[in-house]
Amino acid sequence: MNNNIKEALSNSEFFEEAENNVFIPKYLGIILNGVVIFNINWIVVNDEEKELFLVSESNDDHPIASITYENLESLLIVTEDDIKKII
Repeated sequence: MNNNIKEALSNSEFFEEAENNVFIPKYLGIILNGVVIFNINWIVVNDEEKELFLVSESNDDHPIASITYENLESLLIVTEDDIKKII
């Protein structure tokens, strides 16, 4: 699943890969399994923990949200005029 997640984020026009396994969304609103989360500054794909971490710049010591690969059902991004499916 992790390669699919990385590939989806890498191929999306709405994310920029800042460094290996760290992706910066072009918009700050993310919908993770139906839950809207705002102020996400980057997403970390953690292969060791098999988990995604959604992190805000204001509190980069602890993620705002995290989810294991096996529990990830959908990842969408809230753009200026629409909601786009990433995963």
